[in-house]
Amino acid sequence: MATEHPDVLIVGGGAVALCTAYYLQQEGIRTLIVERRGVGTGCSYGNGGLIFSGQLLPLMTPERLAGGLFRWLRRGSPFYVRPSPRRLRWLWQAREAARPERLAAIAALRAALLRQSQQLTRTLIAEADLEVELRQRGLFVVYRETPGQAFCERLARAAEAQGVPFQPVAQPSDLVDGLQAAGGLYFEADFHLHPARFVQQLYLRLAERGVRFRPETEVLDWERQGRRIVAVRTGEGRLAAGAFVLAAGAWSGLLARKLGLRLPVEPVKGYSLSSPRPPNAPEIPLLLADAGVTITPLAEDVRVAGGLELVGFDLEAQRVRAALLYDTARAWLPEMPLLPLQHIAWWRGLRPCMPDELPALGRPRAFENLVIATGGGLAGLSLAAVMGYRTARLILGEKPDPELEALRPDRFH
Repeated sequence: MATEHPDVLIVGGGAVALCTAYYLQQEGIRTLIVERRGVGTGCSYGNGGLIFSGQLLPLMTPERLAGGLFRWLRRGSPFYVRPSPRRLRWLWQAREAARPERLAAIAALRAALLRQSQQLTRTLIAEADLEVELRQRGLFVVYRETPGQAFCERLARAAEAQGVPFQPVAQPSDLVDGLQAAGGLYFEADFHLHPARFVQQLYLRLAERGVRFRPETEVLDWERQGRRIVAVRTGEGRLAAGAFVLAAGAWSGLLARKLGLRLPVEPVKGYSLSSPRPPNAPEIPLLLADAGVTITPLAEDVRVAGGLELVGFDLEAQRVRAALLYDTARAWLPEMPLLPLQHIAWWRGLRPCMPDELPALGRPRAFENLVIATGGGLAGLSLAAVMGYRTARLILGEKPDPELEALRPDRFH
């Protein structure tokens, strides 16, 4: 197989890129993945590992917007924003998308994508024979105070409208021993897996099946001829292909700008902590509605994930953010022993978020052989399979489904 002249070149090496390559390889398409760092080492590696069944609300709900945007300028806020003209414009667009008349439509479309992606993820794991610690234990969304309760009430209405089964729980400690919460919703159809093992094993399986990889190779620019892209230029030379996929996560916007495209995907930094799993760890993953934090029981670890920082591409580790996650987990599950924070492995990464929290998926009108697939945001791992599947179908020449119109990457032009 020729390495330098594939049928399709994918820019990016996260879960979406790997899933795209999986579905293209099934059709015999020669594929090359070009990744600026190691394959599968970004947000696909360190997230909470949750695969949602369809009930996930957008980040920008009226409850979270209550009190105005200025409170997010405080560094101690769970959602911290370092102001810049671009970020403030992104926040304004996000606020507009959170209006009730738009929020319902966005939630419904995300639910449909999540349902399809959940089934695709199961099938992919089985077909590729991946050992990823998949467990179906559901998801328990819990609250303590009024904002979290309001979030859960809105979530319940959305779940009912979308046909997602759930059970209200008045005494959360009946479901999870020692949980300090006032109430919650249990979604039985959700499952979870080990995210690092998912991307690492899929990477190895694709390499075995002939997909080629160029890790540690940064794409610097594009080479164009009219409405077609003919090659990318990297620090190690020119790479040509017949078609291209831009699935570079948070960096997709910078690369799209080099093509004259405006893609408002914003890097949102998040954190996770992994502590050895104690015997009394919860069996059910938790989403703490008041704090925006998830707690996932993996086979050997308990993973606490959350934090939202709009700080551009600043990947500097902020210990205060890790401490906030640690203290949150201790407050909600005081009987669950964790190692001291200084002995816990913690991680941070940049999640690609669009203002309306729908992925950017489709062909930009300016180019006939480019598909953009990014912007999965806080549900990136959950959406990876459906984004990869639909990207592959577009590359293969199928007409997009009508619902993909709402996901057009140039919808904010």
